[in-house]
Amino acid sequence: MNKTINKIKKYFIVYLLLFLLILTGCTKGNESINFKQTDNFKTLNDVEVVDKDYLSYLEANNELTSLQTAALNEFTNVTSKELFKEEINYIYSPISLYMALSMLAQGADNDTLNEILSLLQGSSNDTLDEINNTMQLVFNHNSYSNKLGLAQMANSIWIRKGFPVKDEFVNKLSDYYYANAYQTNFDDAAKQNIVDWINHYTRN
Repeated sequence: MNKTINKIKKYFIVYLLLFLLILTGCTKGNESINFKQTDNFKTLNDVEVVDKDYLSYLEANNELTSLQTAALNEFTNVTSKELFKEEINYIYSPISLYMALSMLAQGADNDTLNEILSLLQGSSNDTLDEINNTMQLVFNHNSYSNKLGLAQMANSIWIRKGFPVKDEFVNKLSDYYYANAYQTNFDDAAKQNIVDWINHYTRN
């Protein structure tokens, strides 16, 4: 497991830069952001999450199983031990990292996919489809608007212009992770779009 963690730590940033950038955030509401479409920037998929009443959602028996919760706890224990080996102050969200890696896994295969899955599965041996279902539940459990308050997770993927991307990949991230997808050449305008996206979904 330590070997897997070390490989993930070493190559994770490289994978993201070469393949796609995944951003996760929190917001209060479900309205999407509208970007100007240009030759260098294209929205591939725009997702709007419907507000739900949290208590009514739980009453519909959409709770995480003990096995799903155990897998997430195991991931937290393994990754936090690695991250906090040094005396450095980290801001660390285990669920954000787990969700980002789960999204990344949708476009991976062979050794890369196996390395990611070995970290996500823990002792559960869940398939990628089962992990997707878990992440969908986690997203919905943390998305509500009612008398308890307002909460909303937000995901997006940013893919380099010209990089081939399959509809199946974008659709899976949309269906399970409610992720907006964009394709860009990562120029100054694109960097500003990323900043605007973050500001929009975190309410500045």
